[in-house]
Parts: sequence; structure tokens; C-alpha cells
Amino acid sequence: MDAVASPGLTQLQLGYRWSRLSRNAAGRSSGLQPGDRAPDAPCRDPSTGTPKRLFDLFRGPHFTLLGLGERCGTALSGLASDIVKPCLIGPGGLVDDTGHVARAYGQDALILVRPDGSIELIADADDTPAVTGYLRCL
Repeated sequence: MDAVASPGLTQLQLGYRWSRLSRNAAGRSSGLQPGDRAPDAPCRDPSTGTPKRLFDLFRGPHFTLLGLGERCGTALSGLASDIVKPCLIGPGGLVDDTGHVARAYGQDALILVRPDGSIELIADADDTPAVTGYLRCL
């Protein structure tokens, strides 16, 4: 007998928008919000052409800081640590050939993803102080 997993059983629809740890420094009022589960999306390594998935980047005991767009490059360079792994998506970083990342996450933003796959912070592309301030509170 085949079992069909319901969204409640897979926990894919669990969210933490209500949590005091979820911060929307960018002031977004629609779409993906802090506390939501981070969506997967296909990307490509620009130098080798190797396919990469966001879920693969999220794996591990670290936070992942997604930088969406070239304005994020400077912000990401100073935020790498043992607990934060930055990843630029756009010029100079992973390629979003099919636009899945842009449709799921938007553009010109810093997105901090917890080790469990939940989005904790959404900040403007150049708002490094929002990210460093959040990380100091952990």
C-alpha cells in the first residue's frame, strides 16, 4: 500500500513568522517572509557549469546567507565565519539560469537561512548592519 505524505506530516508548511527571531529588516509586506521555510531552487556554478541546488547549500550546521544580486557582493565578503556561509547569486556568484531563485526570493536582498531551513532575516542588499546586528543576538 502506497502512503501519500500530507503537508502536515512532512512539516514543509511549518512556519515561524510569529517568532521574535524572525526579522524583516527590508520591510517586505508580501511574498516570502522571515519565518517561512526557505524554498529550493536550481542554480549553476558559473565556472564549471555544475548544477547546484539551494537545499545543498543549506545542508550542515551553519547559517546560509544568500546575497541576491551584485549589490550584495560587498556585504557578503565581510560576513563569512564558521557559523555563516555566504552565497552570492547573480554576477560573480551562482547563476540563476531559469529565474527560480528570483521568483522565489526576489532580488537585491540578503536572506539569512537557519540550519533547519527557515528564513530568519530578510534585509536590503546593502544592509550589512542588519545582518551583523542580528548575528550578534544569536
